[in-house]
Amino acid sequence: MSNSARHRGSIPTLALVAVAAALLSLAFRSLIWGGWVPTKADEPYGVSDILDGLFGLVVLGLCAACLVVGAVTAIAPRWRSPRRAVYFIATGALLPLIFYFAHANVPTFDLWH
Repeated sequence: MSNSARHRGSIPTLALVAVAAALLSLAFRSLIWGGWVPTKADEPYGVSDILDGLFGLVVLGLCAACLVVGAVTAIAPRWRSPRRAVYFIATGALLPLIFYFAHANVPTFDLWH
């Protein structure tokens, strides 16, 4: 059985990784981010803000990769699969919008004090 035939009906792994990264970022924002304060009182950003921004960039990078892979999957004859292309493109287009609104509205808990 070829590799493409084995994974033909499954949801693409890259899309699942992007969703998992978004959920991990939202969990970090909700459970850890609020408890970490800047190292000095006069600094506007702390380590938690930098990590939160990096998580956001990772999610956006994975979504961009999903869009590129979805376009290649839809266009290239060798890898053409309409179902997989829809999974990739839907994840790459919708996840940043959902993440943007969820990130702004996720409740933050101060678990460290």
